[in-house]
Amino acid sequence: MSRIVVAEFLPEAALALLRDAGEVVAGADLHARRADLLEQLADAEALLVRNQTRVDAELLAAAPRLRVIGRVGAGLDNFDLGALRERDIVLTCSPGANAASVAEYVLGAILTVYRRFGSVASQAAAGLWDREAATGREAYGKVLGIIGLGDIGARVAVRAKAFGMTLLATDPHLHPASFAVQEHGVTLVPLEALLERSDVVTLHPPLTPGTRHLISTCATRNRRRPTILCVVCPTSCSRPTWRASPTRRWNEAPARWPATSSARWPAGGRPAPSPCSVRRRARAGTP
Repeated sequence: MSRIVVAEFLPEAALALLRDAGEVVAGADLHARRADLLEQLADAEALLVRNQTRVDAELLAAAPRLRVIGRVGAGLDNFDLGALRERDIVLTCSPGANAASVAEYVLGAILTVYRRFGSVASQAAAGLWDREAATGREAYGKVLGIIGLGDIGARVAVRAKAFGMTLLATDPHLHPASFAVQEHGVTLVPLEALLERSDVVTLHPPLTPGTRHLISTCATRNRRRPTILCVVCPTSCSRPTWRASPTRRWNEAPARWPATSSARWPAGGRPAPSPCSVRRRARAGTP
């Protein structure tokens, strides 16, 4: 019977399905207990993770029988793809599984910043009410710039359009006649124009060598108006040193959303395709 190790949280219904396929060792915090994880992998043939488990050469060396890794989600920045390729281990993922949740999260962040929900809730809990401070601003009529109009970016566009926001997007893989652009009333513009014209910028590119550090601190200087920057793509593309700049005029949305860096697509033209696309089951590192 195959041994399956689940290193992070997985719903009980999913674990039940896995138990029909083999012996399951599961622990929501197993990723944080590195020594225990490596010990459990000694006889494992399959491993399931999210984004907290570091799958590197050390882990693979402790798992000589490992044949397949399942990533619950789409980002692959916690994997050593070269090491997986050398071992010929299959890496699968589930893009789109949380796309709706991420899109709602972005809209929730925008509303939280504009309507000041956080500070208003704290004041109300303390028995205070400052009507003027609680008024906030409307999302209606604001310009939303979407960097990466893929599955999640398109879902953000649908929801933002319902709030009456004007939609700009930049995506080197799309043409103005593309379905996602035409269907959602999005205007494609160069990255520099999007950064200049947007009241809110939200990032949804895959993490590739071409998108790493996509927005630099130079893009945050000498802006004519404050802009909210939402980064819900992999945090390893971030370079948060912009926060220390006294000239910063960007407003950071709540939660762990750092800025990223380099305000242009790579010199070669466009970033490499995401290593994990919809309905794709490929070996790690396959072009």
